[in-house]
Amino acid sequence: MTASDRSFYRGTPYDRAGPSVLIDAVALLPADAGVEDLLTDATARDFLAEAFQHCKFIGYNHVALPLLEKAGIAKHIDEGVLKLSGGVATLTNFVEELGKLRLWGREPSVKLGSASASATNA
Repeated sequence: MTASDRSFYRGTPYDRAGPSVLIDAVALLPADAGVEDLLTDATARDFLAEAFQHCKFIGYNHVALPLLEKAGIAKHIDEGVLKLSGGVATLTNFVEELGKLRLWGREPSVKLGSASASATNA
């Protein structure tokens, strides 16, 4: 990503970040060509499902919607799962939400293991 000061930031790929409990938020911004690889990658699916269960904020672009479905999240999208349309206002809103660290209101509705289990059966 290119920041407002024109510096470039390369995100940490999920497979090098460790378990999702160690990260603060997820931004799913795959290109059209890259989403197919992610859809067949169980590690990516589990990482995303666990991030949701750990009440992390998740930003995604339209290309990533099938991955949210595969992870069992698409039917449970809440105010902590934000569609990033690419506009400055959308990205600014996402970054502001990250200041809350977690979407604690999600916690009572997620049972650890349930999103991963439903994704495995999908």
